[in-house]
Amino acid sequence: MTSVTRRCLAVGGAFGLALGTVAGCSSAAPEPDATPTAAVSTATAVMTAPNAVPPGAPGAPRGGTEGTVDGADADAVAEAIASTLLRFDTALDLSPQDAARRASKWMTPELADKQDAQVAGGGAWWNDLAAGNGWTSTVTTPDPEPPPDLGEKLAVRRLFVTVQPHTDAHTAPAPAPQKWVVEVMLARPSSSAQWKAERLQAQLTAADAP
Repeated sequence: MTSVTRRCLAVGGAFGLALGTVAGCSSAAPEPDATPTAAVSTATAVMTAPNAVPPGAPGAPRGGTEGTVDGADADAVAEAIASTLLRFDTALDLSPQDAARRASKWMTPELADKQDAQVAGGGAWWNDLAAGNGWTSTVTTPDPEPPPDLGEKLAVRRLFVTVQPHTDAHTAPAPAPQKWVVEVMLARPSSSAQWKAERLQAQLTAADAP
């Protein structure tokens, strides 16, 4: 797999993805001088306390959900994780970490527990999305280069994800789209078992740096 220049990386503990921290060092515009006068989503009010953001509400994000995913197919599991990880909905989510919690169904119990433990909030890009009651859709493309062969019990996949924000244009303009690289390390106890992610890395590409 080819190397890709990236701007930043945040990993919670040994394996858990701290998406809230990653969003905080994104390529978004600087924080606005004035705070929005009204909270137009469930996310806005808690962004001033980035280390104490509780989980958001259950429900399906407006950007869509994955259908039936073949757990025996490493490509399908990795794509479901990468897409879900960056599909935010500020009508439900109090931080970007809530999308990671939705993706935890395809993670090992250890990695899923780390997503639940993360409490980081978002940054300027997330605040802009929340100010417009925003949500994101994603387009996920696998790395065109074949992944390395790690045997029947381990697999690694790299995917390129374009994140398109959508907001209520009458409330606030949408922040800029983002492009991410997501690397998923998958494991299973036997060749007949389901693949689960045991490690994740999500990074903005250098092209999105200011």
